[in-house]
Amino acid sequence: MSRFRIAILNALVTKHHGEHHGGTPTPGWVAALYAGLATVLGLAASTMGLHLNSSAIGALVLFTLMTLVLLSLAVPGQAVHRHASGYISFAALTQVAALLVLGPLWGALATATAVALWSLATPQGHGWIKWLFRIGANAGMFFITALAAGNLYLVLGGSVPLVSLSLTDLARVVVLVLTLQIINEILFLGLAWRRPASRSRRYPPIDWVTFLTEAGVGFTGLVAALTYANIPPLGFAVFIAFVLSAALVFNRLGITMERERQRVRELTAIDRVNQAANANLDLDNLLEVIFTETRKLVAFSVFHVALYLPERRQIEIRLNYDDGVLKPPRRRPLGEGLLTWPVEHDEAIFIPDTRGSDHPALQRILITGREPLALIALPIRFREQVVGVLSVQDYTAHAFNPTHKRLLENFANQVGAAIANTRLRDVLEQHRRTLEERVASRTAALEHTTQSLEQALREQSRLFKLVDQQSRHDPLTKLPNRREIDSVLQQEIYRAIRFGHPLAVSMADLDYFKQINDTWGHATGDQVLCAIAELFRSHLRATDSAGRYGGEEFVIVFPETSGEEALTACENMRLRVAGYDWSQVAPGLDVRISLGIAALGPGCEQAETLLAAADQALYRAKSNGRNRVAAAAGISKAKGETHPSAGKD
Repeated sequence: MSRFRIAILNALVTKHHGEHHGGTPTPGWVAALYAGLATVLGLAASTMGLHLNSSAIGALVLFTLMTLVLLSLAVPGQAVHRHASGYISFAALTQVAALLVLGPLWGALATATAVALWSLATPQGHGWIKWLFRIGANAGMFFITALAAGNLYLVLGGSVPLVSLSLTDLARVVVLVLTLQIINEILFLGLAWRRPASRSRRYPPIDWVTFLTEAGVGFTGLVAALTYANIPPLGFAVFIAFVLSAALVFNRLGITMERERQRVRELTAIDRVNQAANANLDLDNLLEVIFTETRKLVAFSVFHVALYLPERRQIEIRLNYDDGVLKPPRRRPLGEGLLTWPVEHDEAIFIPDTRGSDHPALQRILITGREPLALIALPIRFREQVVGVLSVQDYTAHAFNPTHKRLLENFANQVGAAIANTRLRDVLEQHRRTLEERVASRTAALEHTTQSLEQALREQSRLFKLVDQQSRHDPLTKLPNRREIDSVLQQEIYRAIRFGHPLAVSMADLDYFKQINDTWGHATGDQVLCAIAELFRSHLRATDSAGRYGGEEFVIVFPETSGEEALTACENMRLRVAGYDWSQVAPGLDVRISLGIAALGPGCEQAETLLAAADQALYRAKSNGRNRVAAAAGISKAKGETHPSAGKD
């Protein structure tokens, strides 16, 4: 069951994005209370008789093993609903079936035994004493829940084993399942109530999504009990195989969906950082955005972003957050402090528990307050050069796992460009201010000399034009950047609406560009982007405008062009990209492009809506196999989507 599964994994924090996947120790007195109460209730129930025949013993072993297997196939609750918490499994099926076949005492014992075995197999994480507390709390909670619900079922007149079904029996089973779920929720609150509120959101009193989902699974235990009682062993074996297969499929689908959601969160965070960089924020504001987006991916107590200053062989810890307090920046020379390790060695540090680690970076750690027990420190790279360090730390051991490390590595690799570009823009701005001051000083000094004054003014104009040119064009491809292409699009929309002329826009994206970077390196990726830019310059009309919108994404503005005409132009461009001799860039290299088209018209009369429509068309082109052109609504369906002929994909 979802809440049980979280406790067993020692992960008493919801699986929502931006929150801990790590562990929190089970309160010792709660564990003792649950284990003690389960023992007392078990002894009291045993006075009613402990006799089992060989068939019942076989059922006990069978349901114990099935529960153990089904617990291992649990999936995140968000696989069922995005607002769900915890984990969901088919274990409720065997729990209900065991109670209906074996009765309250033996059914509870089968379930609790499976939970205890699973708890024994999980890592200790917080020491063996707290590990035993967790085992006692988990097994005791299962035993109490099953024993109470099973005895209520008997009090209501339920029969054990259940071999036939009437409406009255069905009502008793409904009460049994709901009682299991309600007691489960109540007991789980005892395990979760002491979690620090500052580090994760609290559970609601009842998570209705998981409650209703698992109640539905529990009702299938009725089918399992009737199947066990009424069909031959071979038939029941087929039923078990079906249940396990369904649980396995559910598990695989759930894990896949959770990974996809995680990837979406990661891409969203990267996109927000890029938007902040393109919005011309200063470096400190950009680092605050990085902090906010990192917290949506992983929860932590301590967060650092340090910038590498190669000319001084120092790092500047520019953003220093510690458990709710933002501390002032500080600098460290290389070789001093843990954060200098990723810069010197260009490698990540991942330490789940510093107390038992012999990582050499810990020898240089400087403790100014509490000592973190879990940490990740990653180099931030731009064009294969380390430009900084991103680190998350926590005061709880095993707060981070390899998934967190992978998430943050991908994130750090992407934000490196945003940090480097923002730093460069700040330097250029400083240079611009310096040049302005020089021009003003020279103008004042030569104000009585006409020739010198004119020369100074010309120099000032040239410098301003140079800065403006650099701020409006992409330094790699020399195409207009996002700021410039947005301005061009706005002007063309105004002109097209005023004079009633057609206008079309295309969003283009290189297919599998990350694989190109991973296989041939970022330098080859840069050459590919430059070659694409040259194809645009060579084969688009002089009135058309192409710009680099970010990464491997481009925007093309087609003035005086209908959607159908733009569709033809984009298809020609797609063929030129596909037919380009990419081997001259790198042997074995093959590049393809996908394009989406939208035309000015009802619903697409502003830059934002027009670009959004083109982006949706691009998404459809990507979803339909890439290396194709797709058009938004309003463009002739006969020409609304093109794709490569056989053998060209």
